[in-house]
Amino acid sequence: MPQTRFVLEKALHLHLKPIIVINKIDRADNRPDEVLDEIYDLFIDLNADEEQLDFPFVYASGRDGWAVKDLEDERKDLVPLLANAFHAQINREVDRAVRDRLDGMEPATMTPMHLLKRYLGAVGKHESEFPPYLEAAQSFFAPDVVEEG
Repeated sequence: MPQTRFVLEKALHLHLKPIIVINKIDRADNRPDEVLDEIYDLFIDLNADEEQLDFPFVYASGRDGWAVKDLEDERKDLVPLLANAFHAQINREVDRAVRDRLDGMEPATMTPMHLLKRYLGAVGKHESEFPPYLEAAQSFFAPDVVEEG
């Protein structure tokens, strides 16, 4: 798709490291290995550096609300996708905080995010609790939180 190539080219130019989601794995006509090879080829065509070529990826079904790191993993929730995003954000924030301190500036802060609408993929700020369909992720992101009641 031309728009995917355009956006990816801009992201790579800014030295970003995208997280790849190979979606619609639940379909009978899926071809995850071929798609992953095509993604590598696209990154190479767009002059991705070595670090960008080592991109994290997950296989997913957006419709069914699951993601897995390996096709043999249990298909139950979005934790693998969220974990990749969470770790990428932490790494960016640590890098930014170190740069800011070196420049004598205040350290950067992180704004946790979550999906607001299960199938639409709308994104918004995390204000209080995880939505019901992301309860499994709560134990990953906040294992020390104990529910009262």
